[in-house]
Amino acid sequence: MESAPIDWDAAYDDLSDRLYNFFRYRLGDEKVAEELVQDVFLRLWRSRKSLTRELFKQTAFKIARNLSIDHLRRKRVRAGTQSLADDEDTQEMRSDENVEAAAHERALLRQLNERLRDLSDEDRELLSLKYGAGLTHREIAKLTGMHESNPGTRLFRIIQHLRADWEER
Repeated sequence: MESAPIDWDAAYDDLSDRLYNFFRYRLGDEKVAEELVQDVFLRLWRSRKSLTRELFKQTAFKIARNLSIDHLRRKRVRAGTQSLADDEDTQEMRSDENVEAAAHERALLRQLNERLRDLSDEDRELLSLKYGAGLTHREIAKLTGMHESNPGTRLFRIIQHLRADWEER
């Protein structure tokens, strides 16, 4: 039985923001996130003959995970890690923004990034898949090879740890 053809416009509309958010959460760089989203779709297009509609989303996030791992490896070789706050500090403020509120938000973002840097790569990836990409626990389990109950439990513990650390500091 042949699978229904992939509607590329609909697939792009459905996944591009989720992929972008995954990369943004995971890597902390808007420009890199935009480039990697395009790279994911380019790789999907190149393998379009072997893709099925049923596996499209899972394949897209497998590619995204691999691209993020490759990017982080290259980055570690070149320098260190970059955070969300580092990129935020270099952006110009819009003229209608409240400067004080924006400064406070950046300070909170820096604090969060300090705590996120202390997490393992696996924990940061789980947070990116859940809150950046908006994947369900079942989708995360399939993607990472975990048992279906593990992502929810691990995410709960990660969030508990982050909250406790936040209150401690």
